[in-house]
Amino acid sequence: MKKNLLIIFALIVSNSFSQNGLNFDKTSDFVQTTFPGILGINDITVEAWIKTTGGGDQIITAWGNESFNGGRFTFRVKQVGSNNVIRIENKGSGLDGLINVADSSWHHVAVTYSATTTTNKYKLYVDGTLDNQGNISQPLNIISGVNLRIGRRIHATYTDFFGGKMDE
Repeated sequence: MKKNLLIIFALIVSNSFSQNGLNFDKTSDFVQTTFPGILGINDITVEAWIKTTGGGDQIITAWGNESFNGGRFTFRVKQVGSNNVIRIENKGSGLDGLINVADSSWHHVAVTYSATTTTNKYKLYVDGTLDNQGNISQPLNIISGVNLRIGRRIHATYTDFFGGKMDE
């Protein structure tokens, strides 16, 4: 009996700590942090679990300065035809993924930037698989401006709120 109660208690406790992701409504929800993001020309890795609930452009995270080319870092979902793929932008240019992530399933998405390599500085991953890689024509040099946001672009009028769930 004690053993059964311990197992039931463990299941209740483990279930109470699950399902802690953020839910975004694609119209006004976002998280504004006090962290300025990684600035300058430094290596960057951004990753998240996402489950989108609709199409269209949606921001996963963004930070930096919108006034200077290369001055911001934006990781987002972009609508390309009937698919929604991940995209990395640095204010002035970008690189699209190829794998559709708008299929009502959870996906682990990531982007890396290597400041020291000359080819394939940017790499996009979906569910642990390399989705696309390459360089962006606009050099990256993130300038202080808007602190890291989750779920919304840093641009004042082009918001592209995230729609769906996001975790980690």
